[in-house]
Amino acid sequence: MKTWVTVVGLMIGGLLAPTRTKAQDNWNQGRLVLQNNQVLEGAINYNWKAEVVQVRQGGRTRAFSAQQVAAFDFYDMQNNMLRHFVTLEYPVQATRMRPVLVEKVAEGPFAIYRRLRTARDLFRVNRPQQYGSDTGLLQDDDNFDYVVQTPGGFVKMDQFQQDVLPTLMAGKMGSQIRQYIRSHQLDTNSTTTRLMLLVRYNALMEDTALQEEQQRRGISGE
Repeated sequence: MKTWVTVVGLMIGGLLAPTRTKAQDNWNQGRLVLQNNQVLEGAINYNWKAEVVQVRQGGRTRAFSAQQVAAFDFYDMQNNMLRHFVTLEYPVQATRMRPVLVEKVAEGPFAIYRRLRTARDLFRVNRPQQYGSDTGLLQDDDNFDYVVQTPGGFVKMDQFQQDVLPTLMAGKMGSQIRQYIRSHQLDTNSTTTRLMLLVRYNALMEDTALQEEQQRRGISGE
């Protein structure tokens, strides 16, 4: 189920990844699409702190901001997964949006995106180059701010209890979500738990849609 792949891989990868004592540039082969639809292929490095993505082609390295980039992806060799980033009009404040590069960590009816939680970066504020190597960042879900794409628009994860969880509970998978919370004794105030619930809901919806499609094809004889 594709809805599970990225977010679960990131959780497991973060738990298993060794702690590095020295920052290293993290370059991976990938593809970048600019706002003008120009496509660049080469080695990609994303600096979470500066919110700048670099592309290395041969001996030339170019840097781009969220205002210039539509999307980029690369295969993360360290964590063995495909990573997807897009530019969104992100709610940086309650009443202000601006284009921001975010990573898409789960697909489905409630897609999840994340960016670096800048309030937690004071201990490296004078060393922004370290954010170009994100293996250490992945070890803690709370290093990031998350937004959820709901039917009503983007919602920040800190509004989960009032704006997201009630929708999950009221939906067609509400009983399964309640049972999932009870059986695993989950604390819905936890970032990791919230990610798990959204991924679980998306997976259930994907399975249901697949079963309905199979039934429809069986009935129609396609």
